[in-house]
Amino acid sequence: MANLGEVVGAIIGQIGRGRTQADAETVEIAEIYKDDPLFSSFPVPRMVLDEVVIDLKVAISSGPTRGTSLTPQSQKEILERIDTLINDLPNRYRYVQNMPDYPGIWNPARVRIAEDITDLVPVGVAVEPRTIVVGATAAIQQNIMQAIAHPAFKVVTRKSMGSFVEEVVPRMEKYVRSELEKIVEDVVKIQPPSEERLDVLISVSDLESVPSEKISTVRLTLRESDLSWTEIESGKGTFEKKLVPF
Repeated sequence: MANLGEVVGAIIGQIGRGRTQADAETVEIAEIYKDDPLFSSFPVPRMVLDEVVIDLKVAISSGPTRGTSLTPQSQKEILERIDTLINDLPNRYRYVQNMPDYPGIWNPARVRIAEDITDLVPVGVAVEPRTIVVGATAAIQQNIMQAIAHPAFKVVTRKSMGSFVEEVVPRMEKYVRSELEKIVEDVVKIQPPSEERLDVLISVSDLESVPSEKISTVRLTLRESDLSWTEIESGKGTFEKKLVPF
């Protein structure tokens, strides 16, 4: 399996190297013609690639994936900002406000939340931002509710737990989801765009086992366009050598 872009680039590169080798042979022939009394009156032969047409047989193995592929830096940024969001929840909601006073309950809950959310933001794997938001919201809510229901957390009674579920949970869910959407959107917006890949099977051995109706033909039409090193005057009055069309 290979990336189609890499395959096409390799073909063009090999043809270019072939032209380079042919030009090197032309130089050697030119030296022979120059010094020979008979050949010197003839033009030096030089091969030109007017047009190269290649019909490349391929079978598409995998196409561009939907979603966003996160970089390590993007993952780190998302997790750090979510951690800040979680730490701020006790300041916003009663019943949760005393939770940091119970490190034996609060710290394990935060660890579980971090582990759950880390699984939702893998590096190098295409994932939909909405999937991150929905999954992270559920992970935060579930672990906080488990912490509040812990027998050692004596602040919450059975009655207050019912009030928490009816009154606080819906508001907390709405707030957390909104904040998570901002976090994910901000981070994804500034990260480099994901590389789009189109993987194909191209070798004879691979294509032998592929049904003919699943094999496609990619036609490459290559035409020669020479470049030459030319001295060009810059705006400061100096000259620079640049490659320009011949």
